[in-house]
Amino acid sequence: MKNARIQLATGPAGLLGVVLLVLAGCGGPDGDSDTPGSAGPAATAAAVGSAEAGRQKSVQCLGCHGAFGMSENVSWPNLAGQSVDYVAKQLRDYRAGRREDPWMSQMAVPLSDTDIADLAAYFSQLEGLGGDPATPIIAAATCAACHSARAVATNASWPALTGQNERYLVQQLEDYRAGARSDPVMAPLAQALPDEDVVKIAAHFANR
Repeated sequence: MKNARIQLATGPAGLLGVVLLVLAGCGGPDGDSDTPGSAGPAATAAAVGSAEAGRQKSVQCLGCHGAFGMSENVSWPNLAGQSVDYVAKQLRDYRAGRREDPWMSQMAVPLSDTDIADLAAYFSQLEGLGGDPATPIIAAATCAACHSARAVATNASWPALTGQNERYLVQQLEDYRAGARSDPVMAPLAQALPDEDVVKIAAHFANR
């Protein structure tokens, strides 16, 4: 399980800060239906998910994401403490083909809505992501609009960034730049980033 209208700030610092919303997967016009390109309200995993059932179903996730949702491979994301809505949306996106990955797409296709809700409920209640990031950098100041000063998302549909694996964060920005992951607002912002700024932003949030 390896992903609002905003007023863009001007200048390099504003651009670098806002681009972190790439990792938040801020809502675009494609909605959250399992039919690619169609619009629809996001399912609320919290209303139906069982953390205990999710724990039992998470066995297939352990190899990549760790026994307690904290991956030992820096290229794969930590899931422990991530919001229910965000985890559920990423699984639905993989299942519907809106987000693609050689492993995750295959894993998500057979999941039912109940499976997704249970897994999201389980990982969300584990201790992991969150807390204070490393010494603040000017480039990340604008990110507080969505992630707050602690880099914990203010919207349940957006991910927490603090404590996430650095290489994974870099890869998400690179995917937006290359068009492998899409968002009408964040893709063009990521494409404007120089390589060194991608690395700085990822390191900042990874090194809490």
